[in-house]
Amino acid sequence: MLREAEQFYDELSENYHLLYSDWNISIDQQGRILEKILLHNRGPVVKTVLDCDCGIGTQALGLAARGYQVTASDISSAAVQRARAEAEKRGLDIRFEIADLRFLEEKIQDQFDAVISLDNALAHLMEERELRRALKSIYGRLEHNGLFVASIRDYDAILLNKPRVTPTEIHEFSDGRRITFQVWDWQGEERYDLTQYIIVEQNGEAEVYLSRCGYRPIRRYEMSILLEETGFHGVRWLFPDETGFYQPIVLARR
Repeated sequence: MLREAEQFYDELSENYHLLYSDWNISIDQQGRILEKILLHNRGPVVKTVLDCDCGIGTQALGLAARGYQVTASDISSAAVQRARAEAEKRGLDIRFEIADLRFLEEKIQDQFDAVISLDNALAHLMEERELRRALKSIYGRLEHNGLFVASIRDYDAILLNKPRVTPTEIHEFSDGRRITFQVWDWQGEERYDLTQYIIVEQNGEAEVYLSRCGYRPIRRYEMSILLEETGFHGVRWLFPDETGFYQPIVLARR
């Protein structure tokens, strides 16, 4: 169920940008990376893009700033509200919808040159049937030969040792610092519960923000098979050393 993810991002939406050293720089960087991927794998015919789990808008904002016609949706109303405000602040024309990525067609009937699903969002789907339903919905939102771009954590490597904590990131500022990390509590190999910590130290005082949610590790072979069974073709994987993106990316065409 995505109710858990919805609550997670509702709670995190106000502070999500704190996960980045500089969110505005990341918006630009990720926009450039995605544009390069779109141009290299689909060409300049890509004009319309659906970001089907946009969060607070990191990738949607970056692509819209590069002239793409972007529609952005997310199950979290708070995240969509934040993303809409960020787009207005930047003078970017993005259509926003609150939509479950398993049932995109209920809110979005258009078809797009490309659909993106980044930041490991698909791993929130705890059952294979939910993932199949989401892929079917995404498939239906693509034009013929349209490109699907998704990023997923490298679970093939992660499952070898099941880490309990992610590396701590410390961002220093003139009046304090920000510390972020995650703790992962594993429930076998089919689920782990993530706790996101954001600690903000400023002027000698500290605030701690916690958000919790579950994920299902999705191996690459599993995702590739499900994409092909949905009807996608040309499935292939790109890795951070070749894209500059922080997670492995899977590409597939309708």
